[in-house]
Amino acid sequence: MGLVRVLKDKAPALVFTGLCAGTAYAVYYAHHQQITEKKTMRQGVINDIKRDRMKRREMQQEETSHQ
Repeated sequence: MGLVRVLKDKAPALVFTGLCAGTAYAVYYAHHQQITEKKTMRQGVINDIKRDRMKRREMQQEETSHQ
């Protein structure tokens, strides 16, 4: 019965601690996801720039070969 009494007295503190820990993890997870998505999106932009450069080179080569 001593354990039940201790848990009964500490229940609000345990619940509050659990909620704080869960909230902290949710914030960490969301922040980590944002960083990952930002890197992925940036890599997509870099790939688009490279693709555009390659197309321009091909077009310039075609123009010079037709002349």
